[in-house]
Amino acid sequence: MKKVLGIAAALAVALTACGSSGSGDESADGPGGGVSESVGITGDWTIEVLDPDGSVAESVSFRNEFVGTETIAEILMSSLTPTGWQIRLEHDAFGGAPAPCNSGNGFCFFDATASWDVSAEELVVSGSTSVDNDAEIVKVGGLVVTAEVGNQPFSDHVFQPAEPNVPVSAGQVVQAEIRYSFG
Repeated sequence: MKKVLGIAAALAVALTACGSSGSGDESADGPGGGVSESVGITGDWTIEVLDPDGSVAESVSFRNEFVGTETIAEILMSSLTPTGWQIRLEHDAFGGAPAPCNSGNGFCFFDATASWDVSAEELVVSGSTSVDNDAEIVKVGGLVVTAEVGNQPFSDHVFQPAEPNVPVSAGQVVQAEIRYSFG
């Protein structure tokens, strides 16, 4: 329950802070000509690929854009209940390349943990998965896992998939960390 409340609180802050565009602009609008603020939300990613001996084979860092306004709005309206986080890895399925993990659907989804970094004022989501096949990760995404009213499972991207193009080999481990900042 504490985990669900923490996720809901972080998402509530995110929606309240970002408005609908997350542009960070101040402008006079609305019926009274008041100031409307929106605060951007970013996802700073670090992906590390570890060899079986634990050494770092590849490390990639990048930023991607927030696209989860509708999902967060549904959470705030109690249409959806957040139950956790996942990270998604994609390969080039159209090119006939194998998936990095044997999920059967062309994607690797793995559960992630979320915590609030008080000093940095960031939501940190992280997790890892084993690599089953030689492949190249061409897209990644952060997802919030929710249960719709009636407990139907549902996942939605909170951040737009980015394209890091990270080669991986069977036996390696992929560690991913996303630092969501609101500013």
